[in-house]
Order: sequence, then structure tokens, then C-alpha cells
Amino acid sequence: MPDSRTRILDVLGGDGTIARFVLGLDEPRPTIYTADLSRYMVEACMKQGLPCLRQSATRSLIKDDVLDGVLIAYGSHHLTADDRQLAIAEAFRTLKPGGRLVLHDFESGGATARWFEDVVHVYSRTGHPHPHFARSEMWERFETAGFRDVRVFDLDDPFTLLGATAEEAVSNALMHMYHMYDLVKIANGRDDILHRVGRCVEETLGKLHVHEAEGGYIATIPRKALVAVGTKS
Repeated sequence: MPDSRTRILDVLGGDGTIARFVLGLDEPRPTIYTADLSRYMVEACMKQGLPCLRQSATRSLIKDDVLDGVLIAYGSHHLTADDRQLAIAEAFRTLKPGGRLVLHDFESGGATARWFEDVVHVYSRTGHPHPHFARSEMWERFETAGFRDVRVFDLDDPFTLLGATAEEAVSNALMHMYHMYDLVKIANGRDDILHRVGRCVEETLGKLHVHEAEGGYIATIPRKALVAVGTKS
């Protein structure tokens, strides 16, 4: 069972989303070290009192053989082909024997990749010219780095938003997608935004579902991730 002595590095940790989630779990729980290259993200972590460091995914400041786990997630497709292998190699170097790397992305050609290609790239302010991982690529990169017991599998990773009514839950979910992905070119006006984003979600990610829950309603937008896990010998 992981406890505070279990040390996990969140390589693309941003402002500490994973660390904040783990702090909300019952003890015993692992210690999450949030890393990011952005000074602003690291400063945000520091303001929250989260353990953090500013570093590149491809050149870790961590010593050899000291981590129990490494997570590369929610941004791994932003790494170039060369940087992907370097980041995985750095994870291998910094892990203890028996430590594990978890790599999370969205499969090339899959529904979530289509959302990025057909919607985010077209309607966001900056576009999204970043290829996602193929299943075979994950296998090959892990094995090249030296990992054993490699597994690659699909993982349901949906968006879930709450609302006092079913209509509010749907609206909250669609506006979350609009703001999260900065879809400023998709429409003008809230009603038009909701209509256009809703149509794009259904055409790429799939049908939005709503169900009643304690205290209100939950709207769920499907999203499927591709995850690889490997162990250092």
C-alpha cells in the first residue's frame, strides 16, 4: 500500500491537478512531486504548498533510482518524436528497480484524437498540430528504454460535470469543453456555442449522457485514453 514514503513524479504536472486530487484521498497516500517547464505553473504549485520543481520532461533533475513511480499524462502528445523517447528514458533512469512508469495519451486515429484534429485544431486560438501515440509506438518506446512487463490498454476517461437540473449539467459540460480547449472560433453567443460544441462532441467523442445523482444531475462526455504501464527491472 503506498504511503507518504512512496514518491511519484508527475512529469507534465501543470499547476498540480494530480497532486491536489491525491491530497483529497484518505491516508495512507503517496507523495506527488509536480514538475513542469512553465514558471507560471510551478509558481502556482508553490502558492498551494505543493512539492514541485521546474524542469524539462527530457532532462530530469531527479537522481538515479529514487522514484517509485513516474506519470507522463495530459500533454504527452505535445512531446516531439525524439523527446518522447528521451522522456521515457529519463523516467527509467530516475525510477527505483521495481518502479513503474505510467504513460497516458489518446490513441492516434481514435475518437479523442479526432476531437483534437477536427475541433480543437480548427476552432482554438492556437490550433493543435500534435500527433497522438499509436499503440505500437508505446510498446516500442517502453521496450527500447528497458521496461519489462509492458501493458498497453484502453481506459475510460470521461468528462463529468454537475448541474442542479439536467439542462444545467449539459450546459456546464459543453461550456467546460469550450473554455478548456479555447474554442473561440467556433461560434459567437452562448446559445450558438452550446449548439456547435454539442454537435462537435457528438460527431467525434460520442453521445453526451445525463443521469440523476444525489443533489442534482451529472452530464458525461465520453473520452477514451490509451495507457501504457511498464516496470523497471
